[in-house]
Amino acid sequence: MARKTDLTEELTLEEVKQEILRDYELCVLSREASLLGRKEVLGGKAKFGIFGDGKELAQVCMAKQFRNGDWRSGYYRDMTFMFAIGELTVQQWFAQLYAHADVNADPSSAGRSMNGHFATRSLDDHGEWKDLMAQPNSAPDISPTAGQMPRLLGLAQASKVFRNNPALQPPHTAHRPGQRGGLRHHRRRQHQRGPLLGDHERGLRAAGAPGHERVGRRLGHQRQQGAPDHQGQHQQGARGLRERRRRATACASTAPRAGTMPT
Repeated sequence: MARKTDLTEELTLEEVKQEILRDYELCVLSREASLLGRKEVLGGKAKFGIFGDGKELAQVCMAKQFRNGDWRSGYYRDMTFMFAIGELTVQQWFAQLYAHADVNADPSSAGRSMNGHFATRSLDDHGEWKDLMAQPNSAPDISPTAGQMPRLLGLAQASKVFRNNPALQPPHTAHRPGQRGGLRHHRRRQHQRGPLLGDHERGLRAAGAPGHERVGRRLGHQRQQGAPDHQGQHQQGARGLRERRRRATACASTAPRAGTMPT
């Protein structure tokens, strides 16, 4: 696989030669996989296939600029790129071609997604969030060609918000012996302080959802200080919704039934 060279790293002439040879080897490997995969589809052994032959060099170059924490939003033909960043092997790629239902064989989707749809896993085997800043990330491909652009912009905006908001930064999982830290401790502290909720969710939970009395008390404290009364706004909105439903039901009961003519 291609080695992702640090842009600030100075290489010797021999290291440059080895890098070029590794990149060439990866391009040839990807091209041969595409040709063999196309034969498998045309021979009926695989039901569908879409391949990245002809785009190998550009994807190897792009992979060299890709860093941990970055996100890919791609479309079908990025197999060489996934090979180059180390998130896909040729064997896993062929497992996806045959829709292998084992997640260890096809980590992208366990045979559930369309071929050529590449994804990395954000959760571990226990359903806990991984440190996404410590790995390259790929959003699952989608079929509409134009759909890649708005999703890519959304991922870029989310990444910008994440990087600039200290409250969203994940704690470093490595900590000294005897020091309290790590992701589980961070979640426990967040639970003790109460969740970070948006205004709408605060109103919903404070209006009667069980188990959130602390949020309700916090809102009451904010109202005393002159902050907007989100709970009162939510209750007024709920009363208005019930009134509109009552009127709609009354109108429906007096309307003519289907198949009849008004007299």
